Amino acid sequence: MMRATRPLGAQSRPADLGSVIVASPASILNIGTGSGMNHFSVQICRSGDTTMLSVLPGAIQSGYSLDPYFTEAAGSTAVRFWAPADGPLSSASAGGPRTELREYDQSGNEMGFNPFVGTHYLRGQTKITGLGTSQAGKGLVVAQLHNGSVDRVSIRTQFQTSNVRLRCRVNGSFVAPEWISVAGDTDGALGILGTEFDWMIKVVNGQLTVFFNDMVTPIITSSALTPTGGSTWYFKTGAYDQFDETTDPGQHGSVELRNLKHWHTGWPP
Repeated sequence: MMRATRPLGAQSRPADLGSVIVASPASILNIGTGSGMNHFSVQICRSGDTTMLSVLPGAIQSGYSLDPYFTEAAGSTAVRFWAPADGPLSSASAGGPRTELREYDQSGNEMGFNPFVGTHYLRGQTKITGLGTSQAGKGLVVAQLHNGSVDRVSIRTQFQTSNVRLRCRVNGSFVAPEWISVAGDTDGALGILGTEFDWMIKVVNGQLTVFFNDMVTPIITSSALTPTGGSTWYFKTGAYDQFDETTDPGQHGSVELRNLKHWHTGWPP
């Protein structure tokens, strides 16, 4: 699938380099190319652009940031991901604009793993700080396990019936229980916006467990994942709008992320 992105590395134009700050996204989220570090690129949907900006792991490690899209927040203890409704899409099938980390492997290549062999996980702490105003605009994906074609696990918000809910989907369908759901919370302000939560998506030999705040006992256990026939899977996290400027002009989705960690069998502890 072709993606409307352009990579950013050392060869990029200075206008694309953002600003280097003392506490950078790399230092806060331990992103880089070294052993034991987190390996991610970031896709950024800048307001009014026609293509997404893709920043490679080495450039992030060198101190890349771009306000307000990908920069330090919360007193330099978290990283802000900001996705405006008028930003470009990563592909024609995307649900909306995104500013999101995309997993890489230890060799500096885009990650592709087989979740039916070994142990694989992605975990972090997320605080949702911005949603759209329409019912569609209440949809924001903050973490996902992607199989190379579509997401198979997603942690996201969604408006349903009378309120905004934080929940998990597996293979595109909601899996009970609700994580956060406050009756009458039509805009998320009563329970979701500003509430930080711990989460983890973990797969061991095809068996999925998803954790919410309690990192010992999973909130979801599932054997519903299906093989793709190869090592095509990868993790993503950040702010992925499920809306765009047609439903929510002038709006954005945003999160603050900290304590990021991903791991696969054979990696250093």
